[in-house]
Amino acid sequence: MKLTQLESLRGAMALWVFVSHALPSAGIDRDSANLFYKLFLSGGLAVDVFIILSGFVITLTLNKQYLANTYTYIDYIKSRFFRIFPILFVTTIFAALLINVSISALETLPWEIKQNFTRLEYLDASRSNIYTHIIAHMSMMHGVLDFILPYSSYSINGPAWSISLEWQFYLIAPFIIGVIFKNKIACRLTTFFVVVAVFMTFIRYFYSYPSFLPNKIEFFIVGIFSYLIYEKFKNTAIALHYFIIVISVVFL
Repeated sequence: MKLTQLESLRGAMALWVFVSHALPSAGIDRDSANLFYKLFLSGGLAVDVFIILSGFVITLTLNKQYLANTYTYIDYIKSRFFRIFPILFVTTIFAALLINVSISALETLPWEIKQNFTRLEYLDASRSNIYTHIIAHMSMMHGVLDFILPYSSYSINGPAWSISLEWQFYLIAPFIIGVIFKNKIACRLTTFFVVVAVFMTFIRYFYSYPSFLPNKIEFFIVGIFSYLIYEKFKNTAIALHYFIIVISVVFL
């Protein structure tokens, strides 16, 4: 099921992320940029919107199929795997083959920008341990391996950290969403959020990478509850408008 308004929002966010990655290569430094460029360089905000959208869409999918007992957890995981793994595989292999070209291009840029130096550091680390990083990417769990494989979240295929984040969410989403749908008593939901908040605070103290699910789980949860709002009001004119308002409030 596709919602045209959300597809349009997804497209706009994808363009925002692309621009935020392209500007440093064009010599525009986030630290010295004016307010206009700072906005476009803040691609992380667009990624957070993507995460909210993912929480919304996965909840919609699970509510219509998995929670309705029309297919199993294995069916669900296979569906999610084949949705994201092929593009990860192709882009990672392509990036690995071109890693020397990427390093050379960054080294020869005429401007000195922090973001470019950081990316060069990631690529150098990738090249020195290329096969291990490729295997980590193929597992789609590279976003949680930085403590044993330095720079694994951003190595080789930098933007793929978000795919690892998505995969982590996919693995546990049926259980989170199942609890929310099947336990509608307010005190249980309150307990759920308190546990999540305490867990996130503890984890973030030791592991701050955005590719690690606990560091972004709140955005998935916003997406989940946005779907619940949508489901309640979907036959009215305000449904998707309300969803957009929720996203806007989150980022105020």
